[in-house]
Amino acid sequence: ENILELKSASPEYGEAVDEINIDYQDEEFSIGFNAKYIIEAVDVVDTDKVIIKFTNLNAQTLFVPSEETDRYKAIVMPMEIS
Repeated sequence: ENILELKSASPEYGEAVDEINIDYQDEEFSIGFNAKYIIEAVDVVDTDKVIIKFTNLNAQTLFVPSEETDRYKAIVMPMEIS
């Protein structure tokens, strides 16, 4: 389907759902992150696309710019979602 569904929930701000197009060719899965860390990881890169690399759903996730001119890399740990 190549759609990433982003869900956010906060007692203070309520819930939000958004979808973005992605290039993904594997099985569907769910993983949770602290939104603050995701924003920090992608906010500093100067590119429109970010590559997200998973080893498995319980290990660190690597966020890198799609353009090789930017050497920035961020590692974000997943969190349990209910």
